[in-house]
Amino acid sequence: MRVHLGMISASKGASSREEEIHLGSGESALERTIWVHILPALVIIVGLAARLYKAAAYFLNPDEALHLVLAGQPSVRLAYKAALTNAHPPLLVLFLHYWRWLGQSEFVLRLPSVLAGTACCCIGYLWLKQLLESRPAFIGLLLLAFSPAFIGLSAEIRQYALLLFLISACLYLAERALRENSVVLMLLFSLSLCLALLIHYSALLFAFTMGIYMLVRFCGLRAEARSISGPKGPIEKSKLDRSAEALRYPKAEDEPKAENQPKSGNKEDSDDTQQPILSHAKTMQIFIVWVIGQIVALAVGAYFVFTHLIPLRRAGMLVPDYDTYLRKSIFHASDRSITGFVAVQTLRVFTYLFGHGLVGSLVLLAFVVGIVLLLRGKVSLRNDLRPRALGLLLGMGFVVNCAAALARQYPYGGTRHSAWLLLFAVAGECVGLAAWARTKFWLTSGVVVCSLVIANLFPAPAPLIRPKNQARALMREAVDSFRQSASAGSVVIADYQTGLLFGHYVCGHSVVQVFLPMKDFVSADCGGYTVITPSSRDFRFYGDNIDDRLRLIAAEYRLTRGSRAWLFDAGWISDSAPPLQLELAKSGCAAPKKFGENIFWCAIAIEGFPQGVKSGTNLKHQSSQRNAAKYAKEILVGMDGFRFLKYIQKRCAS
Repeated sequence: MRVHLGMISASKGASSREEEIHLGSGESALERTIWVHILPALVIIVGLAARLYKAAAYFLNPDEALHLVLAGQPSVRLAYKAALTNAHPPLLVLFLHYWRWLGQSEFVLRLPSVLAGTACCCIGYLWLKQLLESRPAFIGLLLLAFSPAFIGLSAEIRQYALLLFLISACLYLAERALRENSVVLMLLFSLSLCLALLIHYSALLFAFTMGIYMLVRFCGLRAEARSISGPKGPIEKSKLDRSAEALRYPKAEDEPKAENQPKSGNKEDSDDTQQPILSHAKTMQIFIVWVIGQIVALAVGAYFVFTHLIPLRRAGMLVPDYDTYLRKSIFHASDRSITGFVAVQTLRVFTYLFGHGLVGSLVLLAFVVGIVLLLRGKVSLRNDLRPRALGLLLGMGFVVNCAAALARQYPYGGTRHSAWLLLFAVAGECVGLAAWARTKFWLTSGVVVCSLVIANLFPAPAPLIRPKNQARALMREAVDSFRQSASAGSVVIADYQTGLLFGHYVCGHSVVQVFLPMKDFVSADCGGYTVITPSSRDFRFYGDNIDDRLRLIAAEYRLTRGSRAWLFDAGWISDSAPPLQLELAKSGCAAPKKFGENIFWCAIAIEGFPQGVKSGTNLKHQSSQRNAAKYAKEILVGMDGFRFLKYIQKRCAS
């Protein structure tokens, strides 16, 4: 027996542009209005409010501050060069270079992400309505609007909200372009794909997945167009109308025959989801436009891979992450088997997306059920969409991301790097959940809402910075207290992530290094303070290395024994702060000033630089600094587009 998730009303006489929901009997027009219009609008408004609150309530995290440092260069050209030192494409940094002129508050700086995240919910809902009926699509909207991970990403100065907005636009525009045979919509799809490639490199995985799906869809459309045209030329109009009607309104095996079928041709009563009559010529035209768009997207992706990613990896700026905080999300044969990696990391993806281990497990179960039903062809979708094609799209995204992790090229697991899979996970879950509860959608919606409330209020695992420790008031209190205690001319020592935040909240300008090669340490003026920060390789100070770092700083800047300095530490330090504070107690920091679990500062006594240690010497960083210097020129090649061909020739020759 087939599950019907997308039957369109064959009776057009009641009212125009109105859909029949085949999930129960005796449904009134009021109920349809509630499901189609009122509830979705309410969900979007509440989701927007949640994002606005988070954008205004919390201080910046180190990654957000880094994007502002990159964008805060004196010119757009320097901002572009600075963006190439980061592991992401430059579009967001270039956008922020101009957007920051509107204001420097957290709310203003995060507003583009808030709007993009909300727009993704709207467009994602419209895409789901292209596939399913309104009630299953509404369940998907709930998951999109209140996914804890997506709410967080939509209230941060990062690429992910914009990326998901562009991915949702690609999915929606592609479906409409194929259904309406629209060249304009296909061009917009290609534009959205190219912009996604300029926002985040995970769009490369999406582009590959979408390319396979579109090829499958074009093959299906070509077969349908030929079947309508007939083996001996076009079919007469009456037969053609009946064939098109059969494509638009497929009937279930056990569905009774509708009475009083109206004649086609009434434009005013036509449903907005009807599929136009296909023609082989029109299909080929859309296909050619799509191919051209794919070539352009391929060129954009290849340009930044060869001029940005490869040189950056050669400089050693990417690989270390795969052995530190991203280790679990990259396959290591010594840790677990391939089967174990795939199973565990897939569960971690859903746990991250939906904020709670139990909620993520339930969504994963519904997703697997949905994929199985789609691949077996047991689901009837709207607009005559073939279920196996949709199953291929939704499952292929996870397969491609997992394959990249197995090849040690891209993370897959409980990390924001897999956030691009959110729409795929939601769509598959909607299919599985709708098949399980066809007539209990009020109950199903209530269960989903309760699960999302639990996931947002009691996340498991907990975020790196708990909301109560990221309140803006804590940062203001810490800055005010520090300024009252540290006199003008004081030396301030901070690790790289703290330097990002200290520069934004205390100095009003950057105090960290951006361009390669980086020195072991640099000093910067900060309104009467001298701030000393290391390179990005010392992103955090730890208890087992702080003593060495202080000695090297003393040697670099000829600090005398007994001189006083201030150590400021903030950011992702929940795990590193306790042992660090124990070590700092040896330098006179017995009672650090704490502001939550993620900000503290204290005064320390410098022991002076030891004998036999040359100023500026850091044996641990010598090798990495040589590598950075060696490939810095290679990275700079990507900063000028007209040198791209010369760069390719150089790489091929080597």
